[in-house]
Amino acid sequence: MPNIKIKSTNDGCRGFRFDIGLFKARIKGLVRLRAKKSRGFNRQIGNTMTMYNCYRATLAVENRHPLRNLANFAG
Repeated sequence: MPNIKIKSTNDGCRGFRFDIGLFKARIKGLVRLRAKKSRGFNRQIGNTMTMYNCYRATLAVENRHPLRNLANFAG
């Protein structure tokens, strides 16, 4: 059975943080919805997270082996 934790963002943006535990795998990330600025349709790969932008919505997922860990990210 998956273990799902969801918390709101701390910076006032519309969206939420999530932490999904599936068996031994954990998926951490966040979803943001912007009011005005559009980032187009693309993917950005960083040291810690990979972000999928779909116009004003963004899905950021932690990489499998990040350089920095997200400690206590969603509780």
